[in-house]
Amino acid sequence: MVRRILINVTPTHLRIAITEDGQLAELFTEAPDREHHVGNIYLGKVNKILQGMNAAFVDIGLEQDAFLHFSDVDSSMEEVSTDDDDDDTRPTSDSVESMDVALRTAKAVSKKRLPTFSTRRSGQVKINLQQKQ
Repeated sequence: MVRRILINVTPTHLRIAITEDGQLAELFTEAPDREHHVGNIYLGKVNKILQGMNAAFVDIGLEQDAFLHFSDVDSSMEEVSTDDDDDDTRPTSDSVESMDVALRTAKAVSKKRLPTFSTRRSGQVKINLQQKQ
């Protein structure tokens, strides 16, 4: 079997094709001018808690705050910690239309306890952006 990788780069797109015996097996495309945040790790700060929506907006240094729904924190609003502990989270998506990044928490296997979500304005949230599976 002959496998080839073909790469095409233009100012507006990056295209990578993998062929097997002359037939297209895989095709990847990307717009390089669009920022990707999936896979990045950020330390963020909770800016606003929306009790009615069971959600929070987290400042991770982007133009707009990231959105974190409490159902993705693996606990209810009443159980959410109010201490200043860090929290590992990951995004569920990079929005195509805007720079909004949706987040969800990740269970920290290497930590001695599960992460908690700080609800204080001065509290910080550690953001770990991973590809949704």
